[in-house]
Amino acid sequence: MGYRTVNNVPSIRTHAQAKQIFEMSVPIRGRSEADSRRPLGARRDADTYHIRMNGSDVECVLYKTPVITFHTDDTITIKTDGWNSVSTHQFIWAITGCYARGSRGKTVIKVGALTYVMSEQMKMKYLGGSAQWEVLTTEEQYDWRIDRQKAKEVRAKYKEFNTYLSGVIKLRSTTVQDQLCIESSVDELYEGLSLTLYADHNGMESINTDAFRLVDDKNKSEHAKFMYLIGASGEGKADKTGDYHKAMLMLIGRCETANYWHLRLGRKITVYPRVLIDKAYECMYKYHSDEVFTKVKLPVGKVPSGRYDTWV
Repeated sequence: MGYRTVNNVPSIRTHAQAKQIFEMSVPIRGRSEADSRRPLGARRDADTYHIRMNGSDVECVLYKTPVITFHTDDTITIKTDGWNSVSTHQFIWAITGCYARGSRGKTVIKVGALTYVMSEQMKMKYLGGSAQWEVLTTEEQYDWRIDRQKAKEVRAKYKEFNTYLSGVIKLRSTTVQDQLCIESSVDELYEGLSLTLYADHNGMESINTDAFRLVDDKNKSEHAKFMYLIGASGEGKADKTGDYHKAMLMLIGRCETANYWHLRLGRKITVYPRVLIDKAYECMYKYHSDEVFTKVKLPVGKVPSGRYDTWV
């Protein structure tokens, strides 16, 4: 949950409580009568967060944003005005008791056992008891899901490469610290992919990883090259073994750069077979994302995982 930077902010549940806090809070000395701000928490923090009246509504303000407004019917309006920051989320959490966090540029609020995404604002009503809050306004949420049948059909398009990869895994598999791994080396990547060398920050010879570091980024040329090598648009070749070998090395290099940035000559590489296969499937699914993925509506109280956002 992180360190709480919003200190001494009271928990407030009803309009009556909010109004009482406002009325009991001593006005800040030297402020004009038109300035209705009063401290909400420590007086020294009044310019950061405060409480004020707006007609019959009571507003709890963080900086210049009335993040939580208490209405006379004991409903509240929560809004961020686009400030989906840690302090905003802690402010919401402190006052309502509902844990808030950021996710993909939006505010996510946990109410009871359910979680809600808020784009602009949310209305809730205080119920009291164990239920505490009822969410009155919800936004429809969608997420991407893999169509398993379509994914199977896409993998079938690259049956020859998948068979080649499985064969290599069987031939190269070895046990390292009780784990089944595939062994390779930086030198094999260097020679097999015809890479260039450079001196790293310690002056050691290292390979240029540009040829494979972004192989799983569907918007990059490395991804297109990998798909070409495994047969996306190069089906006419009689012998694809050389292309398959290069594609496999690209996968090994990508799996290794997930852990290391500098790949120096002379170093061994070990990759888990499942990781290698999953990375190959990931590249295939991204290339055929319009076939593999389907957009589904989530039940109320569920938040998109965002796992496949960059895949589609």
